[in-house]
Amino acid sequence: MKKLFLIGMVLIQVFYLFSATVIVADVKGDVFALVKGKWEKIEPDSILEDGAKIKTGKNGYAVLLLENGSEVKLWPNSILDLTSVDPKNVDLGLSIGKIKNKVKKLAKGESFKVTTPASVCAVRGTEFMVEVDEKGKTKITVFAGIVSAREISGIGEEILIRENEFLEIIPGVAPRESVPLKVEAPAKTISITDVKREYIDEVRMDMTKEEVQEAAARELKFAEYEEGKTMIDYFGKRVRIEEYIVRPADNQFKFVALNERDNRFDYFTWKATFNKELPEDLKVANEIAFNEPENGWSSEPEYWVKEHDCAISNTIDKVTWKRTRADWSQPEELTEWKIFPGGNEIVIVGEGKQISSKTLIPSSGGDSYTIKYDLTDGSSFSVDVDKTSSFAYDKYASDLSNNYKEEYYFIDDEGNLAKRSDYNANPLACNEELVITADNFKGPEGKIDLVVEPEIFIKAGFLKE
Repeated sequence: MKKLFLIGMVLIQVFYLFSATVIVADVKGDVFALVKGKWEKIEPDSILEDGAKIKTGKNGYAVLLLENGSEVKLWPNSILDLTSVDPKNVDLGLSIGKIKNKVKKLAKGESFKVTTPASVCAVRGTEFMVEVDEKGKTKITVFAGIVSAREISGIGEEILIRENEFLEIIPGVAPRESVPLKVEAPAKTISITDVKREYIDEVRMDMTKEEVQEAAARELKFAEYEEGKTMIDYFGKRVRIEEYIVRPADNQFKFVALNERDNRFDYFTWKATFNKELPEDLKVANEIAFNEPENGWSSEPEYWVKEHDCAISNTIDKVTWKRTRADWSQPEELTEWKIFPGGNEIVIVGEGKQISSKTLIPSSGGDSYTIKYDLTDGSSFSVDVDKTSSFAYDKYASDLSNNYKEEYYFIDDEGNLAKRSDYNANPLACNEELVITADNFKGPEGKIDLVVEPEIFIKAGFLKE
């Protein structure tokens, strides 16, 4: 299940930047690596070395992080050779399929090269995509910076491809000049009514249980999607889950999840602000904005999310965070993260403290590692990640004061923890339970404990079955 809707947005999606050689940061569907002459399926956090070969199936997708901080995304039906992943001399070979590369600015003497059956592409610190078809025809699209490309056998001249340009090269044919990308004007969309807007956006983090329930009842009158069920959580407690989606503004939706148990009440809100007014059918926008891998577009999509504004609470303690994207072609960045134990505010990120760098320190096994965050005010903190369990359970323990920790459990409706192999094969069969603890939390059991179920995300177009 995607973690866009949970606190995983704070830690899980922002920690990768550096690795020992190449770390497989994300995997979806069938992704394989050639190991000792045999194709073996790989999982997130696998570590690859020079000479490795990777292929993705028809539903496969992977994100690779290189030691020099560069990122490579593989699309389905792709085969990529890691010819060299030396930080100063990266050489990748794409024989078929599509990759998108985000390359850090290169120092003097450093190089980043992609070779295909038709071309050799040399990079000067940039973001670009390379696509290769069955006949070796290669398309290079540049989103930032400059890429130089030439035909593989040396026919013709080297061509410079600049920002928002693309070039196609056919094996054995001299390449022509690059041409500008064309972006179609977005279609006119239909606005939601002002009447709805007066009554939506009522559930807030400064409410008691009774106030939240009353506000939710008012919002539910305007919900476009709604789900609910009773199940057993990981700790054996019966929990009633209510989830719904409303629209606070023409260019926003808000997802709300409520959890009620005998001894506690927890809730979560996620407000997404899009680049433009949303269509009458919200699913249309969500399928565009959420079903393409992050920054996987070759041109500006009609709908993309500018800001995620999230909060989670047990009515006494709460955690809030924001992730923003400056432009459709830029990655999302964590710009705010605050913890409120018993109502007191602790700013981790924001208000002059932004993340300046992230360093990943993997262990020898690859299923546990440490992420170090450096902030612009000179401070830093680290997170120890543990995914060593054979069951679908992940733990993120920080060195922040008061032992702040997040744990993720992927469970069925009886509270049974899924095997990691079963979860990887079918994540949409699992509910996700997030438990946040800290020594200074004042609420019930010293934790925030929230379960979400996937059905509403499937119906609303966030996730595909």
